[in-house]
Amino acid sequence: MTRHDPFLRTAIRLQGLLAHPHHTGDDSIEQRAATVQGYAEALVKLLTLWSRCQKRGWHVGSLHTIQRLHMTVRMLQQAVADANHHVERVVPRRAPVLRELLGELLQLEEEFTKVTIDRGVISVITEPVELDDVYLGSFQIELPIAQLVGDRVGSDVFQIIAIEPHPATGSDVVHPHVRDGRLCAGDATVPLASALRDGRLSDAFLTVRSVLNTYNGSSAYVPLHDWNGIACANCESIVSEDDRFYCERCRSDVCNDCYATCDVCGEGCCTSCLEKDRRSNRLCCGECRHRCGGCSRIVDSDSFDDELALCPECRDEREREEQEQQQTEEIHDDDNDDHNGAERTTADAVELAGQSADGPITGGAAEAAEPVSA
Repeated sequence: MTRHDPFLRTAIRLQGLLAHPHHTGDDSIEQRAATVQGYAEALVKLLTLWSRCQKRGWHVGSLHTIQRLHMTVRMLQQAVADANHHVERVVPRRAPVLRELLGELLQLEEEFTKVTIDRGVISVITEPVELDDVYLGSFQIELPIAQLVGDRVGSDVFQIIAIEPHPATGSDVVHPHVRDGRLCAGDATVPLASALRDGRLSDAFLTVRSVLNTYNGSSAYVPLHDWNGIACANCESIVSEDDRFYCERCRSDVCNDCYATCDVCGEGCCTSCLEKDRRSNRLCCGECRHRCGGCSRIVDSDSFDDELALCPECRDEREREEQEQQQTEEIHDDDNDDHNGAERTTADAVELAGQSADGPITGGAAEAAEPVSA
């Protein structure tokens, strides 16, 4: 192996970059320790609150506290990782020797199918990656060695390139934990940064490969179950993450064709949660529609008669029937009055006839009984 060998030349350059380990007396460690303590104390208080909610049967409060617990645990984990990272920075490190750096570079050839060094960039290619039956293909991991300078060396110095991209539907994300070529290392962030600062390049590349072959749904840019698109709950067509709509009423994802707005209140929801008033031709959500008690059709709330529980047509029909009934009753009442009057006239005539048979008619009765002269 000569000095013109790319591996040897790169090892020599790495030795120069890592010859003076970077460490400082960082006062911010105390601040980070205080942050860890704060989250830990908050976690204890939330656990006490959750226990109290459980004992008293406060189900809504218990659910809300659980959500806060999950968030606090995540924040505590991040604070611990950040504090650990800063502690490692102040610990003096031994600069790696040339033989060790060359061995790290040669070890890459044992671990990866292809290793190249060109213009100060170390590149390796992984085997095809498949996560939860989702094929993502092979990736090229690039490390520009010039970036291995400074105290904040981390996973962001790597560039991740999909050899044959299989991005998520409607997205340019080629891996659940890669965006714009940058790796979200998650729990591997601290050990990855430590490996780079120590010159353990083989460990660093293997750590990146391990992250690419691992799936964590809680930190994915695009979840794997949505990778190939989302089935519309109404028509079952496949839609991308950006083209889907969420219906708050039935809590389902639908496509653009199966999503509309209520013509009464303007709320957006899926077409399965909307019904049309065939008379007003308006789409109505569950809060803005009623069923007529007369004809059973769907009626928008603006047209519905809440007092009678009828649509406008059935209400008008009922009013006409009531008017006709009232008119019929009035006519019947008039007929009864005429009939009663006739009965009274007949009774008076009979009474007069009886009085004539018993004796002379006097007074007004005699006048009424006096025959008319020809």
